[in-house]
Amino acid sequence: MKSDARTRYTEKVIRDSFLSLLKEKHYSRITVKEVCERAEINRATFYNHYKDVYDLMDHMEDALLSDVDTLIQEADFTDLSAHLTMLLSHMREEGPVWLALISENGKPEILTEIGRHITHASLPLLKANMKGKSEQEVRFLYFFIMNGSVGVMSQWLQGGCRIPEEEVAEALTEAIGRCTGRKSRRWK
Repeated sequence: MKSDARTRYTEKVIRDSFLSLLKEKHYSRITVKEVCERAEINRATFYNHYKDVYDLMDHMEDALLSDVDTLIQEADFTDLSAHLTMLLSHMREEGPVWLALISENGKPEILTEIGRHITHASLPLLKANMKGKSEQEVRFLYFFIMNGSVGVMSQWLQGGCRIPEEEVAEALTEAIGRCTGRKSRRWK
């Protein structure tokens, strides 16, 4: 039990140090030595947890994607505003990780990967609610909505999450409704 707490603490210190360094330079230019100096640990301790800086970045990315997948699995996509509020709340809670990963020093392409995960779950719902539209029309509209939503969330995060999640979620839901011609917040 004690070693589990120690392991979690050590991994947190390593991640926090890495996130701090990401504010200064691109992750590919960060060395294990720099992470260890910032974390005040030795290199052997680092290597007990990660192979290298790329492995550390991959672990952080995988954890974020796993969290997003869990949110998707728990989501009630019929209440889009509530689902977006949950996602935004997670982004606020994990703000430093999200900011670091989407920054130009991190892996901004993670937003595309997150979009892919969300697409798998939500595109069928949009198709079902866009009867009479061609497959191509639905896909174009979907990616327009997805990229716009990701842009809004990214700006909200980079702006310090000053607007309440519910307000951002409601604005996105309204914008999505206008794009799709839906008047109701509920999706079937």
